[in-house]
Amino acid sequence: MTPAANAAEWPGPDGAIAPRRRPTRRNRTGLKAATAFGTDPRRAVAYSPRHARYVRHATQDDLDRVEALLVELRKLPQLRERKRGSFSRGSRAFLHFHEDAGDLYVDVRLDSAFGRARVTTGEEQADLLSRVRRALESTS
Repeated sequence: MTPAANAAEWPGPDGAIAPRRRPTRRNRTGLKAATAFGTDPRRAVAYSPRHARYVRHATQDDLDRVEALLVELRKLPQLRERKRGSFSRGSRAFLHFHEDAGDLYVDVRLDSAFGRARVTTGEEQADLLSRVRRALESTS
């Protein structure tokens, strides 16, 4: 049987027919259900039209720009910094940074899913810190 004959199956390396695996959500969209605060996961990047779909993780130089925010996050006893700029809460990832077009963003799990917020300015950093504190207090 050829793959064209049955789209749900194809021959494996040993010639046997194996069921076709459906790609994961990450493979289909290039994202892991990243959401804005309270938006639908199917519109993960719709909340920021300037924001690129693929962004890189922040480098050490990028993290130097938000050192004051990192210091405040380190003071929160519920969070553990696994590596610089990457925090967990218990055994789950909680917060990490990205850079895109000169702006810094944070992916943070304030509820069950990650949301992305810009943290380039001091005002944006203060807003994020207050959201994080509220989220940690509400579930403690």
